[in-house]
Amino acid sequence: MRLRRVGVGSRFFEPTPGYLDPVVAEIERDTVTLARRIADLGTGRRAAVFRGAWWSERVMDWAMERPGFKTQLFRFVDVFPALVDAPDVARHLSEYFDGVDAPRALDLGIDLADRVPLGARVETRIARRNIMRMARQFIVGASAREA
Repeated sequence: MRLRRVGVGSRFFEPTPGYLDPVVAEIERDTVTLARRIADLGTGRRAAVFRGAWWSERVMDWAMERPGFKTQLFRFVDVFPALVDAPDVARHLSEYFDGVDAPRALDLGIDLADRVPLGARVETRIARRNIMRMARQFIVGASAREA
């Protein structure tokens, strides 16, 4: 290692400029190689938390551990096709999950939907999408022949 004295009569030394350049270059190469490898491993996949299915799985796991919530969730899923419009969906969500130990995100979503313009429409879309996702997970086919 090449050192140079700092200051006149100083006991302190510092490395000569550029002496660490080869070490820094090697670390940079290793970092880029590792970053590319990580990126290749994740190619074509979304982070789990950003997948809608991940959230649905968490709610299902949560529901299976809480019989009261599970009962209301499946009652809501059963009645959903008969609901006529977004306000009807919003009303049923509020009625079915009021007083039930539900995930905070669900409670907040229901409360927020009641307070914002078009909230009931957004709430209905989210409910429909999650019910369809759940149906695809549990239903093999639309008819006996498809099953």
